[in-house]
Amino acid sequence: MKLRFFPSAPIDQEDSPNVVAINAYYLSVPFPIEKAPTRKITINGGGVKISELLNYPVRGIAFESGNSIEDLSITVSDSSICLQENNIFYNVLIADSGKRIFLLPQMASGSLVLYFGYLI
Repeated sequence: MKLRFFPSAPIDQEDSPNVVAINAYYLSVPFPIEKAPTRKITINGGGVKISELLNYPVRGIAFESGNSIEDLSITVSDSSICLQENNIFYNVLIADSGKRIFLLPQMASGSLVLYFGYLI
């Protein structure tokens, strides 16, 4: 198994109360989120398919493939930076050897997040 990490999101440790923690797991069976149904929102210019999770206990966005791994990483990075700039905590799950990435915004109690024009 080969792991690659593309850190492109700036982390401002002085002005940000965010804590960055990286955990890695490898399982021989898929996580339940990997089997969750999705509905396509759009396909961006880099060929990355962006979908919302359906019938899953938490709201989230799935990013799939694209023209290159770089297109996928740039799309997820841009989305992560958007959440970070709006002080929205989030989790990232990388699946299928990096071909699918799930972005899971964390919501404060009673608040809603408007993301990509969709209420999640």
